[in-house]
Formats: sequence, structure tokens, C-alpha cells
Amino acid sequence: QNMIGTTLGPDVKPVYWGQCDATGGPYPDPAPGSGVCPSNQQLTTRASFDQWYRDVDGVNVSKLERLTLQRDAADGAYKYGNNAFFPWDNDPRSWVGRGQEQLLLDHDFGFTTEIHSYFQYNPNAQQPQVLSFTGDDDVWVFINRRLVVDIGGSHVELTRSVTLDQATADSLRLEAGKIYEMALFHAERHSDASNFNLALTGFVRARSRCVPRCGDGVV
Repeated sequence: QNMIGTTLGPDVKPVYWGQCDATGGPYPDPAPGSGVCPSNQQLTTRASFDQWYRDVDGVNVSKLERLTLQRDAADGAYKYGNNAFFPWDNDPRSWVGRGQEQLLLDHDFGFTTEIHSYFQYNPNAQQPQVLSFTGDDDVWVFINRRLVVDIGGSHVELTRSVTLDQATADSLRLEAGKIYEMALFHAERHSDASNFNLALTGFVRARSRCVPRCGDGVV
């Protein structure tokens, strides 16, 4: 925790904030020594962290895919659950696929995930909008570019959530009926398991509609 800033940077990426001390407060960048973090030292410099979600030739390779969430009839939430989350397995574009790295426990570890989605904020005191995530390792979720879930660090499977009640919505500067971006950043750093479980309740995606106007001369 406390590894990154509480708002996204100008390029809509997390901003490395440094390691944390015994009180949980951030060190200045670069981090001096090991620090005392919940999971011990996690990183060394801003430069190394900046490579996680930015393409750097010879360091990383990226691909674009869709993540489909299925509706759970029991609670109405849209969910994606995978306790064997290895999107780069058997992909010839990965470093393992190119023969430059080795598989660990028959899987391609060492990757990050970045998800962007839009939703309409609809306040509902009885059934507020809720985002829940369970997984390892680092996970950060931003709504309206503000940090709402922080389970950074290399750790065992953990669960965190955010509920858009009135107080939270006010702190995020959300207005009823308006569209906002939700951004999730994840990193898999362990070499024994990869869990990724996301659930969204009440986040119904608003869709725009194009309708004809007779007489405007446009087909």
C-alpha cells in the first residue's frame, strides 16, 4: 500500500510515490533503503515502476483484449472470476513464446493488466453501485482519476471493495447521471498463483443513441 499517488498522472497512468515507512506514510522518491511496508520492500525507483504500464522496447510487450463479465442471476452483479489468470500462456508474442524466458510451474508469469471502462453514476441509497476485487498481486482502482482501491504490493490473495454511497461520491466529485471512467491497474509478480476476480454491482453501462432527423438532408 501507499506505493502510488492518490490520483492518476497526466497520461492516465499511476504515479509511483515511493516505499512506505512504519507509519504507512510514503517515502520521497527514490525510496531510501528497504522501508517497512506490509509486504516489505516492493520496488526501488520510479523508473522501474514506470515500465509496468508503458511500452518500452526490449522490456515489455503489450496486447489489447476484451474482458467479458457475466451477470450473476443470484445477486445481479456482473463478474469475471479466474483463479488461474494467465493471459500470456501459449502466446507467441510473449517473452516465453519468443524463447527468451522460461515457464514457471507451466505458466507465463510476470505481467500487468490495465482495464478502462465507463459507467453512468446513478445514486441509489438502497442499492448503491459497488466494485469488488479479489486477487494478487498489486491492484489499484481509480474512479474519476481518483484512487478508490489500493492493494498494492506482492501479497497473498486479498479482497477490497468500494461502495459509491453519497459520501464516497462526493469525495470523488461524481454527479448523478454523468459518465465517468473506471480504471483498474493490476500486476502479477508471484510465481505460484494468479488470481483475478472482479465484480460490479449497479454499474449499468449507458449507451448513446443515434436517431434520424427528417429534413436535414443527411441520409
